[in-house]
Amino acid sequence: MSLHVNISKIVKLITSEIRTLEQKKERWAAFKMTHADLLGELLGVSHAGLKSPGNLIGFDIDAERQLILLNYTSGAFSTMHELPGGWPEPLRDLRGIIYDFSVEEPILVSRSYSKFFNYGETEETGIVRLEEKYGNAKFVAREKADGHMIEYFVHNDELCSSTRGKFKSPSAEIADSMLALSDFQQIEKTVGRDLMTLVVELIHPSTKVLVDYDNAEMLYLLNAYDSKGRSLSLTELERVCEAHSHLLTKPGSREMTLSEIYEEVNDRLVSNHEGWVVDFGGELVKFKYANYIGEMVKNKLSYKYIMNCMIKGRLDKMMFFLPEEVKKTAQEMADTVKQVCANSSDYRPLYDLYNDNEGGVNYYRTVCRNYWREVCTPKQHEGALPPLPVFSL
Repeated sequence: MSLHVNISKIVKLITSEIRTLEQKKERWAAFKMTHADLLGELLGVSHAGLKSPGNLIGFDIDAERQLILLNYTSGAFSTMHELPGGWPEPLRDLRGIIYDFSVEEPILVSRSYSKFFNYGETEETGIVRLEEKYGNAKFVAREKADGHMIEYFVHNDELCSSTRGKFKSPSAEIADSMLALSDFQQIEKTVGRDLMTLVVELIHPSTKVLVDYDNAEMLYLLNAYDSKGRSLSLTELERVCEAHSHLLTKPGSREMTLSEIYEEVNDRLVSNHEGWVVDFGGELVKFKYANYIGEMVKNKLSYKYIMNCMIKGRLDKMMFFLPEEVKKTAQEMADTVKQVCANSSDYRPLYDLYNDNEGGVNYYRTVCRNYWREVCTPKQHEGALPPLPVFSL
């Protein structure tokens, strides 16, 4: 699937004024406001009434190589999930996209998957909607490795690597030591045509997330794109892994129906596995194990996370996935937040709940104010707190 035509226009617009990290630091804030209308149009969010659509874009620059890497920001998650229509195509495509801006018309030099979603994350990936579209047919599910995504690409006869959001990072440096230009070229010979990008999941002791790989060092081959930006087929990817098994690991795969994959990921006996990516005839959907989600939530359990869940009506859903030994603590934290809200005339007492697990003070306080405005204030006039949302699978 080709990238949206607006992506190169966004690259050209940004690099017309910003071509180094120093210029980004000096000019980006003003640039976003000056070009707000145009950025909103190019990103497909003009209908959303956003004051600064540029806040949805993150980018890194390698001035020496004259490369720019674009990625949607963390703020895009909360913003786009709440808007009618959800994520527009241009914003979905901004996921580790790299362009050479040394020429008048920027040239795409590397890309990865466009954004896709977890099951139940959007209306389109809800179980009911998926059942309507795909019934009980079998589809290929591929193992989802739990590491850091890396893109390998060749630029000016040099093998380069990047993470989804940054050129020079500890993970990219590790990746540099695990694949050479000659390896990339041998892989091209196996494929039979020039490649643009190898997309892999880096598994390494220093990149551990939640799944324990027993100190293994591996590159799971997720996808590859040829020089025209076209994705390789699953058969081609498997052939590459088999021919270069000393370099690349093939993700496990199974054919399953929707009901089978749903039953699989909700099996509480399965642990130390992230999940699966199912290809529904071109539509990719992530399915994560219930125990993995529970561990994710446990690792980020904080008052700001609790408040964000209540703002979005997702507290019960979050509680469902928590390990039993953590659920009691989470409920006590939620009760504390509600009690502070009930006994206060403004949001400031919520600031007192801050602790080291909350991260940045400024963002924590922003969440407190949002919680007060969205949850507490409407009910203050009624003398009651809003009921917790009900969630059912």
